[in-house]
Amino acid sequence: MFKWVLVGEVGVGKSSLVLRYTEDVYVGESVETIGADFKVKYATVDKKRLKIQIWDTAGQEKFRVMTSSYFVGARGVIVVYDITDRNSFVAVEKWLKEAKALSNVTPNSPPSPMHFIIVGNKTDLAQKRQVTEEELKQLAEKYKAKYCETSAKERQGVVASFDMLCASSLLEPGDQETSSADI
Repeated sequence: MFKWVLVGEVGVGKSSLVLRYTEDVYVGESVETIGADFKVKYATVDKKRLKIQIWDTAGQEKFRVMTSSYFVGARGVIVVYDITDRNSFVAVEKWLKEAKALSNVTPNSPPSPMHFIIVGNKTDLAQKRQVTEEELKQLAEKYKAKYCETSAKERQGVVASFDMLCASSLLEPGDQETSSADI
């Protein structure tokens, strides 16, 4: 099983991305996540069936203390920002640094490799864009992270972003739930 954690500022669309990926649903009016929520999804990547546990964390500062416990055992971190909100993009570095620091918080076992992807969400609002794709690319290169842009509303890039993280995670042996099953 893979455990992934979504982090990012309030209102960037973390919950919308999770719902679109796990249930193919888009809810226009999102409800604020209190603490964290998680969903389980089965996916097939490179002919391997994977069980993925996706943790959707609150972006509010008052819930930040609890966030560290969500990283225990996590294999991937998806840092989400809103392409129409420069401040949410500026905060990505803070989230990446915090996630990297917390990724080695695995009690009684060696730290597992952590995979990072930076996701610029809300491409359906491209006319209000405040962050360029080039800025995203440069930040991702700086932190050796994968990157993509999505629209949970229009389904654009959502599955591809999660598949990208799956593929990265599969590079290490022994992580798939079942072996080479063609599903």
